Amino acid sequence: EEMILERIREQGELREEMRLYVDQSHYALKGVAAFARSSSGAEEDRWFDVHVEKVMDDLMVLLGSPLTAMEATKCMRDIVTAVIPIESVPNRALVPDALLAVAQGSPSSEIASHFRCLDGISTDVALSRASMSVLMPLVLHVFNTATSKTMSICRGACELLLSQLQLRTEMDAPRLLKGTHEVINAL
Repeated sequence: EEMILERIREQGELREEMRLYVDQSHYALKGVAAFARSSSGAEEDRWFDVHVEKVMDDLMVLLGSPLTAMEATKCMRDIVTAVIPIESVPNRALVPDALLAVAQGSPSSEIASHFRCLDGISTDVALSRASMSVLMPLVLHVFNTATSKTMSICRGACELLLSQLQLRTEMDAPRLLKGTHEVINAL
């Protein structure tokens, strides 16, 4: 009887910790989303663009959690709208759902339709560092889960990277090198 009461108490404490985590995460996500919506995109208002890269890892974790995925996806929609120009990435509306699928660990072959967001990306215009930091988890996921069935998706991701490197787009070089290193080691 006493052990059962102790387990119930421990479960109650764990639920309370989880509720606090979820509440804090939702509050932070709503703040980031509001900040993204208020970002004008003007040269003098690039603070948000600079800091998107720093929060992408945390956003991917929140996208991967069933407790925070819905709010994180809403936040990603605002971030994508703020940092990825539709003229350069015509299918940018698909990016948040693709990031959600990646964060939840789905292999590229199962979520191939999500990677249509990489189709049609302008090869003539350099994307911003913020845009590349949002797209990088998709590119690295495509490389890390490559199969013979996903070769066209891999080719598209390679073409995106090649064109952006040729345009001297700023991107997180250590992350790119680490991701490509993992792919090469897996081969």
